[in-house]
Amino acid sequence: MENKHNRRSDSRPLHLLAEERLLLLIEQGRYQSGDKLPPEPLLAQELGISRSTLREALRSFEEDGLIQRRPGIGTVIASPPPYLQSGLEVLESLDSVARRQGLEAGTTDLQFGREWANTAYQKKFGLESQDFVLFATRVKTIETKPVAYMYDVIPEKLATLEELQAGFQGSMMDFLLSCGVPVSYSRVELLPTFAPPLLARKLVVKKYTPLLLLEEMVYSNEGIAVEYSLNYFVRDYCKFHLIRRRPKS
Repeated sequence: MENKHNRRSDSRPLHLLAEERLLLLIEQGRYQSGDKLPPEPLLAQELGISRSTLREALRSFEEDGLIQRRPGIGTVIASPPPYLQSGLEVLESLDSVARRQGLEAGTTDLQFGREWANTAYQKKFGLESQDFVLFATRVKTIETKPVAYMYDVIPEKLATLEELQAGFQGSMMDFLLSCGVPVSYSRVELLPTFAPPLLARKLVVKKYTPLLLLEEMVYSNEGIAVEYSLNYFVRDYCKFHLIRRRPKS
């Protein structure tokens, strides 16, 4: 029988409240990776919910990969997926971050193109209307799991499309460095966003899943813009941090 007090004080659907309570138990260490959950009647009693509400919550957890149903064993807490940890103070590629953490980075759905510099790109790179830009789009994986969708643009004066196709190894920044472009620093904006249907299919997530967007402009030693990128990260697999210091008095 549902807890009437919770039903009166919180208007959210009961299965969402159940998910929240179960997730809290996992985060507090009550249930850890590989642990078998109690039988449904006992777990429902522990959470103060009905079995039907519990089943709905567990179905959602299974879809999100948080639990696994193993025949003959029961329901167990799934192992957490590998995720990237990086400080945004350092300008480096996702591939470099993954290698440092002992993770295997991959690239799928790789596409290249060449197009006229539109008004936005003219402004970003200081180009003229007759200039071209090159772009590369791809899905980045960590241990074969899609973790990010990246869209990078560079002025054509830095390389030809043929050179980009032949020399690209998964990171536009690494490609620029291999071409002798003196990459120095970048300006990044962190924005919350959602996965529209096409992007959701590429990242293998539910439609409108929350994502973290890193919009980045990369500059050379001389302060010249050399790369513009949109990087959509699946929040469950990436963790970024910043070190902040108090200003000197």
